[in-house]
Amino acid sequence: MTTTEVTTTGPSKPFRVLSADGPIEDRYIAKLFERLAAIFGARMAEVYGPDAKGKEVRAEWAQGLARFTGPEVMRGLEIARTKIHPPALGEFLQWCRPALDPEAGFIEAERGLRAFRLREPFDWSHPAVYGAAASMAFDIQSRPYREIRKRWEAELSAQFDRDTWAPIPDPTAHRIEHDTPAQREIDGVQARPDAVRERLQRVRQKLTGYPTKAAEEKARDEAIAAERERDRRERAQGVGA
Repeated sequence: MTTTEVTTTGPSKPFRVLSADGPIEDRYIAKLFERLAAIFGARMAEVYGPDAKGKEVRAEWAQGLARFTGPEVMRGLEIARTKIHPPALGEFLQWCRPALDPEAGFIEAERGLRAFRLREPFDWSHPAVYGAAASMAFDIQSRPYREIRKRWEAELSAQFDRDTWAPIPDPTAHRIEHDTPAQREIDGVQARPDAVRERLQRVRQKLTGYPTKAAEEKARDEAIAAERERDRRERAQGVGA
């Protein structure tokens, strides 16, 4: 078993899987089972029987956790501490990598794409989730989950099966570095539709002298009315003379 760095780039740290070329080492699984036994106590034997530490059980877990990362396994252990009963292998894999549930992965994709639009940092749980989100970005942002569920499940599964993943770009790369009025204005425009409207009105004010078309038309009508009133008065004065 070798700890392998999988090719990704971006703001996150290098993505290292426990093993990219087969089951992880048995000693790692033995240590993991010790941690689970410390969490669940005698309940481990209730689930796995007397062979809870047997070679066959550990071999299945070693194969199942291949291509997972150390932080993902730690996430699984953190969730285990909140549970009453020890997990089956599939359940533990789900705890380690929540995006294995396609709906959970879809929610992450929605949040990640929203953060990207706002140029905010986002902690993707796995580059495969980003890859699936990037390939279906338009549909994710414009259609409900139920309409694209099958395509999303297929794309997410295909991404997890890859050996390498597309780099995750840094969404903050084009942000102004410091908290300046300009940055706050950009953030406000991106976050609030009314801010977009206000900014467009300021631009229009500079170009035409009026913040909106309605204001321009009103000023024009008032000017026409004033001109007609002057003409009426001048005519009236001429008749009186």
